[in-house]
Amino acid sequence: MLLSREENGAGGKADILPHEWFSNKDDDYLEKHMIPRNPQLWRLEKFEEFIAARKKLIKESFRELLV
Repeated sequence: MLLSREENGAGGKADILPHEWFSNKDDDYLEKHMIPRNPQLWRLEKFEEFIAARKKLIKESFRELLV
């Protein structure tokens, strides 16, 4: 995920946990960054499941480009 200058700079993301950071993001943001929409996966204890779900989203995105 790429952060904008505003998101990455002072007053931006800093050390905000994923479940907090993604909670106020709209569907367009999540889709753009290929973030699974299931909020349960944003918790640190679900990291492996988050990665698996994100890999699936990335593969689906590239599949559309290659077909």
